[in-house]
Amino acid sequence: MYRLRIQEIAVSKGIKQIDLVRQANISLGTAHKLWNNPTTDVQLSTLERIAKLLQVPVTQLIEDIPDAADK
Repeated sequence: MYRLRIQEIAVSKGIKQIDLVRQANISLGTAHKLWNNPTTDVQLSTLERIAKLLQVPVTQLIEDIPDAADK
């Protein structure tokens, strides 16, 4: 399973959810989903815009979490 680290990274850089909407050009609904549900599906183009805003590689926004069945 994968988990998005958008909120964690944004907060560490002083970036708020509304900044994602305005500066990464994503909808408020998408920003809310990505901020509050780190396992939601997301388009790569959206991740690219967010990564550019946060000044991190796209790969840093995604964390691989082993499934319980994998343990």
